[in-house]
Amino acid sequence: EEGKIKVNGEVAKLGCQVDGTETIHINDRLVTLKPLDSLERRVLLYYKPEGEISTRHDPEGRRTIFESLPKINNGRWISVGRLDINTQGLLLVTNDGELAHRLMHPSHEIEREYAVRVIGEFTDEMAENMKKGVEFEDGLSKFEDILWSGGTGANFWYHVTVKGGKNSEVRRLWESQGLMVSRLIRIRYGNVELPRHLKAGQFVDIDDDVLKELVESVELEHVPTKKRTEKDERIRSKPRRVGRQQQERRRGDRPERGERGERSDRPRGERGERNDRPRGDRQARPNRSARNDRNDRHDRESRDERSSRSDRPNRSERPNRSDRPSRGDRSNRSQRDDRDNRGHNRSERPSRDRNSGNSGKPRRRS
Repeated sequence: EEGKIKVNGEVAKLGCQVDGTETIHINDRLVTLKPLDSLERRVLLYYKPEGEISTRHDPEGRRTIFESLPKINNGRWISVGRLDINTQGLLLVTNDGELAHRLMHPSHEIEREYAVRVIGEFTDEMAENMKKGVEFEDGLSKFEDILWSGGTGANFWYHVTVKGGKNSEVRRLWESQGLMVSRLIRIRYGNVELPRHLKAGQFVDIDDDVLKELVESVELEHVPTKKRTEKDERIRSKPRRVGRQQQERRRGDRPERGERGERSDRPRGERGERNDRPRGDRQARPNRSARNDRNDRHDRESRDERSSRSDRPNRSERPNRSDRPSRGDRSNRSQRDDRDNRGHNRSERPSRDRNSGNSGKPRRRS
């Protein structure tokens, strides 16, 4: 209505469609349109940490995943589904809207696998209930599979697989059986798995062969992408602006490194060996023969100063470590019963079973 956009010299109207052959001006500046076929499809695997939300903007000012993603020249990043603020793990983002839509649509039945830590006693009956399905207000939800993955005490890990994308579906299924989820990590989306070496807050471009299988699983044509760098060099993380600003504010209260003194500025070779260097104020002390020539008053002041400093003997007068008594009443340490009691208490605690849950693949619950 304001005439800022013109198509072939005429002011564009609402609903006007173009096919790329027109001449378009915005604020009297020529705009060159790129055909959609020329846009390179990109898919990132982002390791979402807890505390970030998956929406593009948050009215409460919380950090979003898009603040951690790199800038993109063609299009914008689109999140393939969402993860709750308290859920971490694999999240796919792409600049291809059609690919994102198909990956999220229930008709394609893309599997999502989660590692979940549950508090409470889990029975086979509960497993059967969740695999048959639980009816919620937004429809039926169920686990395709439940695998036991280890744990001790009241905390156990399971791997669960769902094909739906309902909000908080995994948590709600466990809570329907009276169990509480204490940790939830998405480890797979379709054929894309969360790499073990990737850290929370980092992202990586998906390998072309993995991307090809993912794209073809939703009946789209795959176009090979440009190889940017070696695989190990593509893992990146975007600095958190909030943390950096706080760090700069803290640095403003601290002196610069150059103000700390000359010690760190000297080359290591000029410092001398430890045994040759004076320690503390010993550099100002004369040697033993010089002290014998002092007057009585100065000699008494020196002795009083050493006496007030510590009741321990000087370093040269101290017995060897094996001869001198330990601090305080440590000579009677072996006669106390505390050590035996303490060892007894430790034996009551469950020891870590590092092999628990790691003796192969997780076991399936019926």
